[in-house]
Amino acid sequence: MNERASALSEAARRDLLDLARRSLEAYFGGEPPPRLASDRAEAFGQARGIFVTWRVGGELRGCIGTLAPEGDLARAVADFARRAALEDPRFPPMTAAELQVADVEISVLTAPEALKDASEIEIGLEEDVEPQEDEGPLSEEDQER
Repeated sequence: MNERASALSEAARRDLLDLARRSLEAYFGGEPPPRLASDRAEAFGQARGIFVTWRVGGELRGCIGTLAPEGDLARAVADFARRAALEDPRFPPMTAAELQVADVEISVLTAPEALKDASEIEIGLEEDVEPQEDEGPLSEEDQER
């Protein structure tokens, strides 16, 4: 797969970060999960592995994700944003007050590719799960720079 073809634009990155935050705001407000204004953005319809991380004051507050794609990217971001904030067994569920000061980071993994032969596996290489230089974790801090 062409790595450039899987890269997300800055606008798409902002949309996903906003979607993650709005999904938790909706939960706390008793509203239905939000949707993107448009699902036409590149790669949003692709099934991709993701991890969503919440931090409060720079400290980990929750992180949940999957290597196995679960539906399209936009729905997975909203789902895992809520799960990371509310279901990480290492922490009590995040509160609405914490959300106001929390930072969110989303790691979008490259789309999986089928192997033609088991000899293609190179033990010790983690390039399939490490963020690519041009497609590292999406974080709100990056958007403020």
